[in-house]
Amino acid sequence: MASNHTRLVVLAGLCILGLSVVFNEFGFMHFEWWSEYVTFHLGPGSLWTKILNSYVLDSGLYLGREFSYLVDHIDMRLMALSVRFGFPVFDSFVHLALSLFIGVRIARYASRDLQLGSLIGLLLALIFWTAPSTYLHFLMRTAKGLTATGLIIVLLETHRLLVNRPVAQTGCPWRTILLITAGAAVMSFSDRQGLYFLLTIMIGIGIHWLLVRSKAALVVLGALTAVLAAELLAFFWITPALIRKYWHYEPDFSYNRMPWAELWSDIGRYVIDAGGLLFDTMGNVLGGLPAWLVLPLVPLLIVQVAKSDLRSKNWRGGLPASAAMIFMLCALWAMYGLLLLRHPPLLWPDIRVVYYWIPTSVLVVLGLAWAARAVRSVRSAPASRTMVPVILGVIVAGNVMNLPRHKQILASGHLRESIETSRAMREALMEPLLPDQAAPENLDRINAFRTLRGLTDQRSGDPAVVTPEQYLARSDGHQSFLRAYGGNLDPRFLLTTGQLWEQGEKPPLIGTSVEAAVLQTRISTNRIRVQMHLRRLPGRDGTQESAEFAAYALMNDTEEGRLLRWRGSLDLAPDQEEVIRELEIDGSGLPTLFTVRVSDASSGHVVAGWRNPMVTHVSRDTDRPLWIMPNQHHASVEMIEADYTRLLPANWRPMAGWMRGARREDDGIVLQPGGEIWLRCAGDIVEIQGESWREDGYEEVSAGVTGWWFKGGRLEPYELPSIQGSRPGTRLFRAWGAEYGGWLVITAPADTASVPLVLRITHVTGR
Repeated sequence: MASNHTRLVVLAGLCILGLSVVFNEFGFMHFEWWSEYVTFHLGPGSLWTKILNSYVLDSGLYLGREFSYLVDHIDMRLMALSVRFGFPVFDSFVHLALSLFIGVRIARYASRDLQLGSLIGLLLALIFWTAPSTYLHFLMRTAKGLTATGLIIVLLETHRLLVNRPVAQTGCPWRTILLITAGAAVMSFSDRQGLYFLLTIMIGIGIHWLLVRSKAALVVLGALTAVLAAELLAFFWITPALIRKYWHYEPDFSYNRMPWAELWSDIGRYVIDAGGLLFDTMGNVLGGLPAWLVLPLVPLLIVQVAKSDLRSKNWRGGLPASAAMIFMLCALWAMYGLLLLRHPPLLWPDIRVVYYWIPTSVLVVLGLAWAARAVRSVRSAPASRTMVPVILGVIVAGNVMNLPRHKQILASGHLRESIETSRAMREALMEPLLPDQAAPENLDRINAFRTLRGLTDQRSGDPAVVTPEQYLARSDGHQSFLRAYGGNLDPRFLLTTGQLWEQGEKPPLIGTSVEAAVLQTRISTNRIRVQMHLRRLPGRDGTQESAEFAAYALMNDTEEGRLLRWRGSLDLAPDQEEVIRELEIDGSGLPTLFTVRVSDASSGHVVAGWRNPMVTHVSRDTDRPLWIMPNQHHASVEMIEADYTRLLPANWRPMAGWMRGARREDDGIVLQPGGEIWLRCAGDIVEIQGESWREDGYEEVSAGVTGWWFKGGRLEPYELPSIQGSRPGTRLFRAWGAEYGGWLVITAPADTASVPLVLRITHVTGR
């Protein structure tokens, strides 16, 4: 019978949550994820090092929620899979799975542990599933859902162990302890809210132990203390050490430092705002009740639970349910005040209905379950058995009726552009464009869209073929090309008769699958190296394949002008998918030519080509800037001493300086989105370090520029992690010469979310 009830609840959850995907129009992508988040998750590299990069995954802040980044990666992969299947779903599949799990746990707990029956258990699950923070979802972080999941496990298992077991039973079931430990670890390693709830529960269990002195309570408290110690050890020491090792930057702890002075100076306002937000959130779970009605309703429910506690013979067996509810209500009120102190936009109407409040929704539904049990125990009349499910059914109906209103609030808020742009992205991805076609509505400026568009070309399993010009047309074209194909050669100085092959998660190649192709550098090099690849195409039989490669220093375009530096073949055995060989040659101060010819027998079976063209020494330089950012129509001007005074310290001046899309202000140089500054070094290897910040002074979002070094076609980007500068809202940047001379370059991002940035170079060193 119990298993049938569980199956019914699971089926109801699948139907409700499945309908929610359609109701939410298959989700949308938050604008904060347009730039790097999706591209980073779906790009090359080890997952275990990716989750350590809070610079990309949390806008430069360090919040100690690496476990949630790991689970976010599952959502990214599932979303990418939906794109490959031709029906993009910008939604959190993990959120749906966690919500189903939480609802089923609530239903089983209410029906079995609280003995409320299967109907009330199902209704409580439906209340949770139809609450706006559960039902309105998109491609969002999994941190709050993981926190809610860990919270429900810890609370339910702890209640079963400490309250529902007979007082005389002193043994400790270790399976339950392991579940409590796992739940505590999930919520505390996923989000700061989870850490707060862990501390709150530890205090509650500590009070319970003082009242009862049970071994089980002490063991649970010890397990939670161990989780807390592990979390703090990881947060302050282990994870920062791993970040330094793998990403070479210092984590930014600034967001974890609370502005206590601001709280004490206006504590009354924070108490009122936090209470209003808390009761508004509770009302959204309780059928859409207004906060002013929830305010007196909550004490009435607690009174009912207190009456039940007084009637119960087990009331003296520890912390009563009514006291636990009061304690948790006060803890929530305090938490909401801290959340507002750290992030005031939580008061915005659209944020009130999504994401952040999933753990609160769990606690509200559990409070309803305890109140329902209290009403049944206090009111033994048959009418009470009908009244409780009727009230819960009315709450479910109220939640459902208010969902369109909540959706409208969300659609008209600060995420409106995200929703509209995501709709355009879905339409474009469902009808893939040819590689030489431009995407509509300026979508090609969005990194996430370009990454997903590359997946649409892989539905058949064949590699996507693109051109260098497609990369250079993007706002971050040079960075994207160098990330994809490696090396340090400006793509404007590459000539090829081959194509750019992008095949799933395999590193992209410049090459051909039939006959021959060449790759020529249009710069003079002394030393250059490249990787040669021979890769089997998908679906081709495992046979012996081969291709012949050669490398030349190029005096002129004639056969006689080709100075052979290396010739050889790569052979692919039947059991191999790819062979790679690295080649380094002497360029003799000349351009370089690489050639490849696929054997007739291997034509159409393999891709033969190159990646990672790496110049180690160039022969010549340019006298004027070769602007990196494409299609920027800003005026370019030669810099004068007044510009240098605003930008540079007094101990250094360049041979020449140019800027485009920039202007001089008292506190520095302002770069417009897509703006650039070029500073020519004399003969030394120069290193610069400086700070950038948003011109509008907004501190919450990381503001940063990119430093480069350029010489004669050699291009070295320095995409450093986001490190706070001398004050909140500033970000450090660096650039240095890889050889003597060359140009130090600073560029501002040009994507749709970019704003003007102010920058100053604070330190210059040379050798």
